Amino acid sequence: MKAKKIIAAACGVCMLFTVAACGGRGGETGGGGTTPTDTQTYSSYEQYTGGTHIYNYTETGRYIVSGGTSEYTIVYPAGVSGDIVTATTELSNWIENATGVDIGITTDEGLSYTSSSKYISLGDTAVAAAAQVALDEDVDVGFSGFQIKTKGESVFVLGETGSGVLFGTYELLYRLIGFVTYSGDEIYYESKTQVPLYDFDITDIPDFEYRVTAYGLSTYNAALANRLRYNQQEDVWIPVDGYNWHNTFKYLPPDDYKEAHPLWYDNADNPQQLCFIAHGDTKEADALYKTLLTELIGYLDQYPERNNITITQEDVNVWCECAECNAQQEKYGTDAATIVQFCNRISDGVKAHYAELGQTRDINICFFAYHKTESAPVTLVDGEYVPVDDSVICRDNVVVFYAPIFADYSHSFYDTENQIYAETLDAWRVLSDRLYLWIYSTNFSYYFYPYNSFNSMQGNYWFALNHGGSYMFDQGQWNNYNSTGWGTLKTYLNSRLQWDSSLNMNDLIDDFFDVYFKDAAEPMKELFSMYRAHFSHMENDLGAGGGIGGRFYTSEYWPLGTLDSFLAKIDEAYAAIAPLQVSDPQLYSDLYDRICLESLAYRWMKIINYPSRFTNTALVAEQEAFKADCERLNVNKDAESSDATNLWATWGIS
Repeated sequence: MKAKKIIAAACGVCMLFTVAACGGRGGETGGGGTTPTDTQTYSSYEQYTGGTHIYNYTETGRYIVSGGTSEYTIVYPAGVSGDIVTATTELSNWIENATGVDIGITTDEGLSYTSSSKYISLGDTAVAAAAQVALDEDVDVGFSGFQIKTKGESVFVLGETGSGVLFGTYELLYRLIGFVTYSGDEIYYESKTQVPLYDFDITDIPDFEYRVTAYGLSTYNAALANRLRYNQQEDVWIPVDGYNWHNTFKYLPPDDYKEAHPLWYDNADNPQQLCFIAHGDTKEADALYKTLLTELIGYLDQYPERNNITITQEDVNVWCECAECNAQQEKYGTDAATIVQFCNRISDGVKAHYAELGQTRDINICFFAYHKTESAPVTLVDGEYVPVDDSVICRDNVVVFYAPIFADYSHSFYDTENQIYAETLDAWRVLSDRLYLWIYSTNFSYYFYPYNSFNSMQGNYWFALNHGGSYMFDQGQWNNYNSTGWGTLKTYLNSRLQWDSSLNMNDLIDDFFDVYFKDAAEPMKELFSMYRAHFSHMENDLGAGGGIGGRFYTSEYWPLGTLDSFLAKIDEAYAAIAPLQVSDPQLYSDLYDRICLESLAYRWMKIINYPSRFTNTALVAEQEAFKADCERLNVNKDAESSDATNLWATWGIS
């Protein structure tokens, strides 16, 4: 990758850090705060209750790199693979990019430690053990957090997992050379002749233990996901026959079991869901439980390093309507009770299995609160939610995975438009100490539509944190290699705010535009402001909702004059970078493509809403140019379930 050096985009590493960090990494405040930002409009707000973000370090007067050389060596534990090995190469490569100095890498085999040793130790190395440097006993850094410490002349990056060590390495790079990732092709670092050795005492634990990448540009680019401190699905989940979601039929395929066990399914002739209570037949319910438990333990044994697995219903909004399930629905007020009870039983079975083996295995068993199971089995008593009975209180390792698919994501859960979903989250909180959140940030029926979730993003993260959220999946265009409608900005903001939701979102946005669009930053900022203002107009004056499948791209909501004004701003951005064609052709090409990507949303709406405003020849030319730009920019989908080639077919072009 060719690194980009944007000297004006971020300030240098500050000379003294104590708790708060330098403002050069856009919006960083080091934690704290009482409200999100003025980009949100809340009916109420809560105190920030996120992770731990403590950045203490001072200069020592000594250097890791100086005078074109370094005496330091990067050390990692012998025999490890994966994230820690990635961390060693990332640390070495980016320091070399910044300084021209190649810092060597070695395992910890045969190494000793003294106060004058010059190591950068990554993970649980023999060097760290000899130096008696370890994670603080009273600090739980979790899956993704880390600590960075200095002892003597050496620096130690520590985490419970390889992911934590990798993310700590990126933090170290930020402190040493100002390393910040904005996109796959926009990475900032400072060119330096000297890299100071700091006396580090950093503890950084993200607000959400798991932050899973949700846009294709990082889903399909592991290096970018790492640098943005995202988890990939495979970092977190134990797959069931390759599936993390909607996998009950992967455990118990109807083709394999329905003939012998028709009561396991809602309807054996046309199965759509499992019946977790086997139509009230105790013997069959026991057989279902034992069979699924055996299958689940088999998957657990395949992935001993992971600790999250799901039992999640099929992706259809139906549930078993046998007499017993209907009785349960009437008793508990929701279809969710049967799956909660079943997962509790599975939890007991898993614990008993490993206890018999003399092993301890911490496994999170997750079920969806989604569609028919969205509502919690609680009741109101004196204005407070209480469980209907003890059987629906989740075991300590049974986790509610809340996915409110029908919410309005132009608003946060603090707003009245989403009151029912906020109350549902409150209700589930009574039953489980931990919640996983699956929320949404795109129009899944129309990927070219520039869905506005910016007003809800930070507020939803705050709400989730204040309700026990430890996993965040803010689903966007996950299967689109590249996305118009500010998808790159969303990916960046998601990564920063899911790590530390107290950051100033306006500052993050300004910093992103300055770095990512450079000479075109001002017209692109103006375009973004126009975009958000127009969505406010659509909502307040035209009655447009914020659902994730609405047809709000039509001429009723997007007059031709509006689209032309947006495209005129795109032309201003092109004009702003025009001098670079001569002075820096590669930068011009990069910026042209970034601007062009954001033009696609408005060009698409103009083509489909106003074809009669073009001559036949001009319309075909416009369609072909649009297609060529999509192919060059790697935009491969026009909806979640539709390839862009289907759009070209409707236009009659190939």
